[in-house]
Amino acid sequence: MSTRGGVRRHTSLVLFAAAVIGCSPGHPHEPSLAAGVRVSEAWARPTAPAAQVGAAYFTIESAEPDTLVAVLPADGACGETQLHALRRDPEGALGMQELAMLALTAHVPVKLAPGGLHLMLMRLVHPLAAGDTVRILLRFAHAAPQTVLVPVKEPE
Repeated sequence: MSTRGGVRRHTSLVLFAAAVIGCSPGHPHEPSLAAGVRVSEAWARPTAPAAQVGAAYFTIESAEPDTLVAVLPADGACGETQLHALRRDPEGALGMQELAMLALTAHVPVKLAPGGLHLMLMRLVHPLAAGDTVRILLRFAHAAPQTVLVPVKEPE
């Protein structure tokens, strides 16, 4: 066996192993929790034709304690993103509060959903229509950054 053939076989075996280890049992495009942080069930709500803001939702879970420190637009669909929580003020009025970061406890899923934590997509370049996909970039204190594909669809 030549050295070149052995290297090729070894490289193929390493790539195959990486592909198998990196796949989750659920959806092939979602990283496994062993990879650090898993994002699942991502979706964004379609917007009205003249809307300047939209909302996106997902579930996020970390294998280790970590902090989501930034959520950034990754494809030009919007000019800015903001992580929001709904809060009641002392008078009882419900309002949104921007969060600078989101603490993640190991193995405790955090669900961003309508009526709770959510991601605002600000300064939309165009309305979000069912069938579109928005890309966002998640940055963490410890885990590697992740690009998330967020399909636009009607709520279920």
